[in-house]
Amino acid sequence: MKKLHNSIITILLFFCIGTSGYSQINRTTDTKIADILAQMPAKNTQQATALMEDVLSLKKEGVRKLCDMLIPLGSGDDSQVRYTINSLAMYVGQKNNTSSKNTVEEALLTSIKKTKFKEVKTFLIERLQYCASNASIKNLNSNLYGNDFYKPTLAVLTNIRTNEAAQAILAALKESKDQKQVAYIAALGELKYKPAVATLEVLSNSKSVETRRNVLKSLANIADSNSYQTLYNAAKKVNFQAENTEAVLSFIRFGMQQNDVQINEKIIKTLLKNCTSDSQLHFRVSGLQLLSKTNEKTLTKRLLKEFKHKNNTYLGAVLEIASKNLTSENLLKWSKSFKRTSLEGKVQLLSMVQKRSETSIVSSFIDPAIKSKHESVRVSGIKALAYQPKKTAFPLLFDGLLKARSSSEFLAIKGSLLRLTSSSDIAMISNNLSKTDDAGKVVLINVLAAKRATSEFELIHSLLNSKNEHVKNAVYSALPAISVTSHLSQLMSLLNTTHSPQHISHIQRAITIVLDQSKEDLSPMILGAFNTISKKEKLLPILPILKNKTALDLVVSSLESKNTNEKTSALDALSKWRDKNAIPYLFQTASNNSELHSKAFRFYLSQVNGSNHTSDQKLLLIKKIMPFSKNLEEKKRVINSARSIKTFLSLIFVSNYLDNKDLLTTASNAAIRIALPTPGKNDALSGVVVREIVTKSINNITGRDSQYIKIDVNEFLEKMPNVKGFEPIFNGVDLTGWEGLVKNPIARDKMTKKQLADAQEKANAQMLRDWFVKEGVIGFKGEGYNNICTIKDYGNFEMLVDWKITNGGDSGIYLRGTPQVQIWDIARTNVGAQVGSGGLYNNQKNKRIPLVVADNPVNDWNTFRIKMVDDRVTVHLNGILVTNNVVLENYWDRKLPIFTKEAIELQAHGEDLGFRNVYVREISSGDKLLSDKEKKAGFSSLFNGRDLDHWIGNKKDYLVENNELVVRPKQGGHGNLYTAKEYSDFNFRFEFKLTPGANNGLGIHAPLTGDVAYVGKELQILDNTASIYANLKAYQYHGSVYGVIASKRGFLKPVGQWNSEEVIVKGNHIKIILNGTVIVDGNWEEASKNGTLDQKNHPGLKRNKGHIGFLGHGSELQFRNIRIKDLSKK
Repeated sequence: MKKLHNSIITILLFFCIGTSGYSQINRTTDTKIADILAQMPAKNTQQATALMEDVLSLKKEGVRKLCDMLIPLGSGDDSQVRYTINSLAMYVGQKNNTSSKNTVEEALLTSIKKTKFKEVKTFLIERLQYCASNASIKNLNSNLYGNDFYKPTLAVLTNIRTNEAAQAILAALKESKDQKQVAYIAALGELKYKPAVATLEVLSNSKSVETRRNVLKSLANIADSNSYQTLYNAAKKVNFQAENTEAVLSFIRFGMQQNDVQINEKIIKTLLKNCTSDSQLHFRVSGLQLLSKTNEKTLTKRLLKEFKHKNNTYLGAVLEIASKNLTSENLLKWSKSFKRTSLEGKVQLLSMVQKRSETSIVSSFIDPAIKSKHESVRVSGIKALAYQPKKTAFPLLFDGLLKARSSSEFLAIKGSLLRLTSSSDIAMISNNLSKTDDAGKVVLINVLAAKRATSEFELIHSLLNSKNEHVKNAVYSALPAISVTSHLSQLMSLLNTTHSPQHISHIQRAITIVLDQSKEDLSPMILGAFNTISKKEKLLPILPILKNKTALDLVVSSLESKNTNEKTSALDALSKWRDKNAIPYLFQTASNNSELHSKAFRFYLSQVNGSNHTSDQKLLLIKKIMPFSKNLEEKKRVINSARSIKTFLSLIFVSNYLDNKDLLTTASNAAIRIALPTPGKNDALSGVVVREIVTKSINNITGRDSQYIKIDVNEFLEKMPNVKGFEPIFNGVDLTGWEGLVKNPIARDKMTKKQLADAQEKANAQMLRDWFVKEGVIGFKGEGYNNICTIKDYGNFEMLVDWKITNGGDSGIYLRGTPQVQIWDIARTNVGAQVGSGGLYNNQKNKRIPLVVADNPVNDWNTFRIKMVDDRVTVHLNGILVTNNVVLENYWDRKLPIFTKEAIELQAHGEDLGFRNVYVREISSGDKLLSDKEKKAGFSSLFNGRDLDHWIGNKKDYLVENNELVVRPKQGGHGNLYTAKEYSDFNFRFEFKLTPGANNGLGIHAPLTGDVAYVGKELQILDNTASIYANLKAYQYHGSVYGVIASKRGFLKPVGQWNSEEVIVKGNHIKIILNGTVIVDGNWEEASKNGTLDQKNHPGLKRNKGHIGFLGHGSELQFRNIRIKDLSKK
């Protein structure tokens, strides 16, 4: 009994072990297939090759498993499977490896036999055409006799290209009819299978035109000499005319495939005898082509005879054949024909021989042509000189300049000279200027200009003394091409004395080119000439190239000239100014000068849109001009300028005109253009306000593609995320939502409810005395420091607000009840205002001064974009970063952190100021994604699945897709993505999904610069299974503290599956838990006391605080459920 019991256990164990092993093999194959499919289609050839080799490594069973994943079209998505199978079949078909071909062929044949789905079977058979051998014939042969699969089977057999395959097709042909018969006939012709000739000739008498056509084609392809009579009879039967059986074409093709000279001679003779009408000339040409292949001795004689034909198109075809068989010996015969042929024949003959190198070409063809009485022949002769040796061609061309009688001849001489002339010929061209007449001079000047003959400037310049207007015009036109720095003085003098507007334009262009190309500062010469030049409008168009303040001041001063031409030229100069410094003067002209308003208005908007200003600044400048628009068209122009600026405030601006019936359509089109994504970009706007504006606009859009745009808009609205987005906290009408400020948050917290209510009532009364709303702007008219604040408190948020101040102004915006993002007149240097607005003025420990000065002039509007996440603030002023993720200190008690939630305040210091377009987007923490257990434990979310508001750094490669943080390293960005906040002790949890070979890292205690692996600590995120990482050091694998502590391996889930990881840091101790298993539990100080594992310096081991970051190493992967518990909080 005991033995039996033991035997049973042994059998069971064997069965379990065997089954487990088999499952493991299956799981591995399935996983590998999944990994491969996830990467299809491949991004490049190198990756495609690697993936195909991966599939082949799975052997026949792996390929069969892949085929088993196919499903009929329309029943699901197997596109990646189909793409992979097709790629594999093509790959092995091109690869010189019989074993690989056989593997795929066998797997496909097995799957073809197994599948019950007609469409899937068809797909698999079609793939065989890339890799099939004779082995497939037996398996597929029966398909040739049915109707379902004969087409793909025929394609496979045709591609096998063996006698066995052809024999199978021939056998099937004998039992086929209709379209199937036609297909088999064509296949046998393609395979050139001679044993099929007898069967095909029987079918040549078929009543079906399509059958006869394909029989004749196939007989022509097979080219058995015994088929001559059949093909001749067919062509003769249709009188050698074009018709549906294409008998003559097959007769010709038969000849082209033949090596039998006698047969070819018969075909040639037949074609030349019977194809004489214009409708048959293309067949006659084929006869000549066949003759050129068969009998070169008689070819030239025949071609010369054919060249007497009157059809010019046919003559061209004859010469095309002749050109391929042209020799020095038979050139003489063609030269005799040249004398006798028609004008068109002469032109065509010249085209045939012009590139020949024989000396007789000029004497026998070109020279007689140039002397011809007929212009078309003379022109052809001149053009032919372009291909002859210079020593022969130049004298004839120079002589031709004296003898030319028409503009066509001069143009041809110019063309030939341009083709022949190189830099070494410049002097010769110049020497001939004095030897030719005025018309010839024009040609030579043009050639010198085209060759940029700067060395001949003086000579060409001297020709301005010519009395011939054409010569002078040519000189002026040449100046831009032949002028260099040393000629600037002469150009300036010439500009002063020239009166023709066209000539002046050429001189200005020449000066502009000199200034652009010169490395010297030539501005003193230009600016010095401005005071002495007779007409300043001549020099004004040149000043934009200088781009300096003196030049700009001169242009601006000319705007005040009494000379209309000078004023207009000055305005044109401003419109072409090469930097943004002309924009204020264009605005001044458009707003104040009624005479120049219209042009200045257009130029202003053009310069703004074309400038390198930020989007926020462009919008401010566009809005600034709107009050000065004088008509409907100008208003539309302003709105259309704003439509190219894809910002929320731009959308708000154009939406202001949706209630204007005259501007409704323009504003609607602009709104939709701003809100919807740019093709290929992820820049769509979203939110409640956006939805309202787009919905209001959709039915007002017009234009050729408006119906298609409406479809796009509706789809955009359907897919828009359900988020609030930016919402107004100022309604543009009154101070609803605002109240007077009562002291500060700490002081208010100490007040009783009654004390607070009484104080609030007084503060509200004071607000109404000091603050007012007019034309959509919050203004201040009081004295002192009576702030107003939002009734609602805000935590994390992004704020948009336009503001402006007057001379000596001082203001600010309090965040969460705490001062402040500074606003002031930068002219107040006595209080340090020269550093600019946008800094955190009241900070003491952390940065308080803006990175740059980005303020607009006082009395002009500015735009703040303020983002506050936790205690950190980022400020853009007019689109320029001025404060970058800086901690805002608690001014009211610096021992305390900033308040978690409080009001936003607008500050006044007794001066006139204004705020408008005040919008706030509340930033959700994502804490609702946390489990109840995590919430109770004190965890907070760092990723809400919608945006990266809690993060800073590389937001080009790190994107949000489908509620996941994905890394797309080919988006064009670079660098790492960091938490906005710094952490010391923490519990960090996240999930990640690797792609094959993925490499990333988790940085902790990281600064924002330097290599985190050394200046902080890097915890590896790595696909340990990738072959490229097979030989890494232990401290380089996933989970290791890079270079310091090695992790345990073997606990990553297969590539493509989600992993969960937890990192707990307390002091110098770190524990990492991967998928429930502790893979690191150590102390980096202890681990490195005798040196680090990589023997390198790691100063970051001494850091105990910093950012947490994902470190980009060029790999694609995904993250989600990112949360943290700050263990440093008591």
